Amino acid sequence: MNPTTQTQVDGFASLDTLRQVARMSNVLAKSLSGPTRTLAYRIKAEACSLLMLAGGATVNSVCPTGIVGLDLSGDPPFRLHVRRSHLNAQARALLESGSYRQDLDSSGERSGS
Repeated sequence: MNPTTQTQVDGFASLDTLRQVARMSNVLAKSLSGPTRTLAYRIKAEACSLLMLAGGATVNSVCPTGIVGLDLSGDPPFRLHVRRSHLNAQARALLESGSYRQDLDSSGERSGS
């Protein structure tokens, strides 16, 4: 197994676990409605936030509408979209710092994707 997947995030979860939480909460949210759907999307956003901060997710795109595209590493890798406003404060600060922009072209998409 890739050593990256065993990395602890905030001392409680591996990157692999957070990827699974993000993906499963996204799938679950699509089958729900109302407050439970909102909760599932919030769980996804928190998992994505932690992955961004720990290096388990990279920003692929940032849309003017406030949607952030993330590439989640792993086997297999996959992509999720999350509202910027749903990310935690630290992940939003990372976006606002612009440090992810080095890999994005002028359209806001990851170069070479």
